[in-house]
Amino acid sequence: MQNIDLIIDKIMEVRAKNNQLWMGLLRIAFKVSPEESGVLLQSIHDNDIEVSRLILELKETIIYDDDGSKKVL
Repeated sequence: MQNIDLIIDKIMEVRAKNNQLWMGLLRIAFKVSPEESGVLLQSIHDNDIEVSRLILELKETIIYDDDGSKKVL
């Protein structure tokens, strides 16, 4: 479990750096072409909503036995 935690910590560090880069790109995009950037950002948002819906659907595939153990349908 300790190895898993270390890997997750590393992923968090990389994602934090990547998020900063994305925000820089977003600033540039809105300065150069705000209308097109808004359209693209809305599409990204719509896709994020779909991903969230799929995650909930995936979560619903987990069932619990009488003993409390988890199973995936």
